[in-house]
Amino acid sequence: WYEWALLVWLSGLLLSELTDPSDKSGLGWIKITVLLFGIFAVAVHVTGPLVDRTYWPTLFYMRNQLFAVAFLLTCVQILDFLSFHYLFGPWAIIIGNLMKDLARFLVVLGIFVFGFSMHFVALNQPFKNQTPEEIRAGKHPLNFFTTNPGIFSEVQMNPIEALQFLFFAVFGQTSPDNLQKKTNAQPAWTIYLFKFVFGIYMLVSVVVLINLLIAMMSDTYQRIQAQSDIEWKYGLAKLIRNMHRTTTTPSPLNLIMTWLMYLIHLCKQKMAQRKRPSMVQMLGLQARSRMSARSKAGSKWLAKVKKGQVAPKEPVALRVVHLSPLGSQLSFSNSATRIENIADWDAIAKKYRALMGEGEDGGVSVDSTSNNFMGSSESTLTAR
Repeated sequence: WYEWALLVWLSGLLLSELTDPSDKSGLGWIKITVLLFGIFAVAVHVTGPLVDRTYWPTLFYMRNQLFAVAFLLTCVQILDFLSFHYLFGPWAIIIGNLMKDLARFLVVLGIFVFGFSMHFVALNQPFKNQTPEEIRAGKHPLNFFTTNPGIFSEVQMNPIEALQFLFFAVFGQTSPDNLQKKTNAQPAWTIYLFKFVFGIYMLVSVVVLINLLIAMMSDTYQRIQAQSDIEWKYGLAKLIRNMHRTTTTPSPLNLIMTWLMYLIHLCKQKMAQRKRPSMVQMLGLQARSRMSARSKAGSKWLAKVKKGQVAPKEPVALRVVHLSPLGSQLSFSNSATRIENIADWDAIAKKYRALMGEGEDGGVSVDSTSNNFMGSSESTLTAR
């Protein structure tokens, strides 16, 4: 039964992602990754009837591994939900940027690991100096070590095994003895070649690349920590914006509510078509009655804000373009864009003088000063 419950939950997540696409920046990509791994796991489970029954345990094992990766990423996604907190918000942003530095480091490390692994495969090639009798007999040198000589018969070290040893050598889990096959197919002096190449690899990978990774992460941490407040507020604003854009019904309840709201909307449309259109409907005034609670609250807030504003000398054309569940959007016409017409500057000047403790006659007004200046200018021009 829990597999069916998991399938329903994944279906709800898929519907939520299709109807309300999430933000992919930062740690937002984890949500779609969890969904993809879950879909792949369900697809593997569905292919069970097409596979022989003897392979079902392997099929179920692979399905469980995909679900395990999805669960691991779900735990990491908790950091994205904690971005609203002032303590964990900067950390979530820092971790997201450090993952980018780690990805660049792994690309460079993979190049060196692949090259050195091929080198160790070549170092494990068996060889032996031949005697003059063996040369005259025309005996192949590899016949000493292989019973069935052929293509790649001299390869003693598997490249994948060499990759594994070199990767764990970064964490100190590998020594030169692990990279050399214990056979009598090579002289004793070749161990020094193994140690020399392994030492160069450790210098490049540990001393150079690891310290480069530490320097990159330190620079990223200091850069984000210096502006952590701005970064956190920006992430918080994006989180609030996504909350307003998405629906409030969580998964898997959205499987029911989405279809229910769709059916209700269809019923309302059918009822509206049957009714005779009135004058109010013709004028389009019924749109206010169909507003959501969020839009009504937004319109009330706009009304309060407009009451507290200072009235301009010339009215600025203000119209409500769209009121929807996504919020209120305003557009201003460009009919009055001069700074003199934006607000009642005389009323603002009176309020400023009142706040500064000056009376109406406490200072020289701007109009009287400008009039005196203009009068003096005209008298000067007349005298000339």
